[in-house]
Amino acid sequence: MKRLFFFALLLGLGLSGAFAQTISNVDLTKVYSGIADEASPFFYPPLLERYKAHDSSLTVFDYHYLYYGYTKQDGYNPYARGEGEKVAMQMVDEGKLEEARLVLLTEFEENPFNMNVIFRLGSLADMQQKPAEARQWLLKFDGLLRTILQSGDGQSEETALVVIAPQDEYPIMGVLGLETTGQGLVKNKYDVQKLKTPNEMESEKLYFNIEMPFGHMARTFTQKIVKAESRPKPVKAKKMRGTAGN
Repeated sequence: MKRLFFFALLLGLGLSGAFAQTISNVDLTKVYSGIADEASPFFYPPLLERYKAHDSSLTVFDYHYLYYGYTKQDGYNPYARGEGEKVAMQMVDEGKLEEARLVLLTEFEENPFNMNVIFRLGSLADMQQKPAEARQWLLKFDGLLRTILQSGDGQSEETALVVIAPQDEYPIMGVLGLETTGQGLVKNKYDVQKLKTPNEMESEKLYFNIEMPFGHMARTFTQKIVKAESRPKPVKAKKMRGTAGN
């Protein structure tokens, strides 16, 4: 157990400050400074409220700070696998469109940057013949898509596309018309997707940088172990030896 503890501690501490402050084209120092500054147009609380309120005036810069800035928020949980999306899709198959919409909205509140959920909300609004609502969701999807595509070209480790959750890799590949035949983790930093060829990118691999989600997972794992190790262990009562004459 001690070996596991020290391994996790070293892993967590290493990743918590190890990932570079600039990843591909993403300057995290600038992002984190902007979202924490109340005088900045990118101060996170009001910026997130505008995003959730479907503010169509949000710029590509706003989306950049929104997406990467979310990694500093309490609700950030990159490996969460909500069951709501599956439930909602089953409801759609059963023709329960409004019920499915409500389930997806709950998923959105829990993770406002889940690209799959956002796309499904847009598609569902279109199915319900609500063009204005569909446009709101698809504008969000487009803003997040552009943000990730501007983070790198995905052709190497140094120019990897930067995502804050591994699940975001698949909408990106879908939009680019790419199919994966396998995936591998490299250096605890990169998801390397092996691509079906031929493809429009004329590439055999697509690189995604996952330092932020992987670092978050390592820190969370370490914190759990530290918490478990710090709990007082129950003291076993010693058995009393019998005395002479008993």
